[in-house]
Amino acid sequence: MNQFQRICLKAVCLLALVLLPACALEQVASPTPTSVLLSIADIQANYASYEGQLASVRGFGTIAMSLPLCPGYTGMDTRTVFLDEANNTIPTVVTASAAGAERTGSLREFQGYVRLFSGEIGCPGGLQTATFPYFEIVAIK
Repeated sequence: MNQFQRICLKAVCLLALVLLPACALEQVASPTPTSVLLSIADIQANYASYEGQLASVRGFGTIAMSLPLCPGYTGMDTRTVFLDEANNTIPTVVTASAAGAERTGSLREFQGYVRLFSGEIGCPGGLQTATFPYFEIVAIK
């Protein structure tokens, strides 16, 4: 390999080192996912088809509910539900990025993912297997 070929090879390698990271960044950057406007009734009627999808739901916010623990246990179990504009509720998880999701008197648009819980629920001696949807709130518009 002569000197000219070595210089050309080095130039091609340097050019590749400059261009490859830019190409990689372009491939990694993806458009922001769009959400579908749904109601809690829509989610509950057909939750399997919405699982994992980003959804927008208009509603008032979250409400904390306290339920007594199973017999023999002391205290209360606190659950969070989301209240939509038609006063339907769904179990909810609120991420840190969606702080301020508590119920207010005004309608707001909440974005989140439809998730499915599948497992055992109930008290010892009365456990049952259940699958139901919940709404993971990630943003408030």
